[in-house]
Amino acid sequence: RPRCSAGCHLAAMAEEKKPTRRASFFSKKPKEGGATSEEETTPLTTPADDDIYDHPHYGPGPKLAHTKFTVRPEEVYMKGLLAFVFSGVSLFTCFYAWPEVEALYEYETTWKQFMFWLSVVLTIPSMYQTTLMMFTFVAVFRDKVDAELKIRRPIWLVILYGMGFAIIMPFLLPVLLVLAPFVCLTGLVENDKMALVLVAMIDFFQTIVLIPLAYVVVFSADCTEDVFLKTVVVQVYATMDDEFVRAFLEGPNVKQEALDTYCDYVEVLENGVVRHADPLERQASLAEFAY
Repeated sequence: RPRCSAGCHLAAMAEEKKPTRRASFFSKKPKEGGATSEEETTPLTTPADDDIYDHPHYGPGPKLAHTKFTVRPEEVYMKGLLAFVFSGVSLFTCFYAWPEVEALYEYETTWKQFMFWLSVVLTIPSMYQTTLMMFTFVAVFRDKVDAELKIRRPIWLVILYGMGFAIIMPFLLPVLLVLAPFVCLTGLVENDKMALVLVAMIDFFQTIVLIPLAYVVVFSADCTEDVFLKTVVVQVYATMDDEFVRAFLEGPNVKQEALDTYCDYVEVLENGVVRHADPLERQASLAEFAY
């Protein structure tokens, strides 16, 4: 009997603990008409669907507020420095070669006039582009890029704007170059945006300086061949600053183009067979062309 009473006592203790565990396990469930726990009453903090912006590169995130354009300082200052130097070289050439123009003006005047006006016509597209670039950079300065991109101006109107700017730019640009550092020191404008506008004006000035430069180099030529060569040189000279900047920006593309042109990307199988890795996209070699 002592053993039975001890076993009965242990069994009674086990029966008392079982409901306690079940009660504690199911105590988190809300009772009908009763209060719920604090965790269940706290709402989820996930944003609504309207506040999610699914970016094609960064993925889902906060809703987009607005967009704007920021300035790349390295490219802008490099472009501005080259345009400023090229404009100075053009002006120096105009003044330095003027005596030769007076001495050789009567030599083949008709041919020289034809090539000069041809050079002027070839400069009009550059003036058109630099005028549009100036409008765009001013819009960046004013944070009105979206409105500027929606504007569609006729070509003749932009050219008329360019002719008007060509008259006032030789007087306006030196004043802005002198006043710009003092304006930036006041903190009224952003330095990079101010530099962006000045670079656009310097680039436009470099374009219009090509017209007197073409006049000087063409009418200072002393033979027919020099007239033609100097006309071509002026047009090539007009794009050297842009080519200089693009040469640094296209570094990764240069690598890929060099590999596509001079090398083949192949796969080597375990059995030693060599085959083209992407036969549909690869550029055909000279040996594969049928002449």
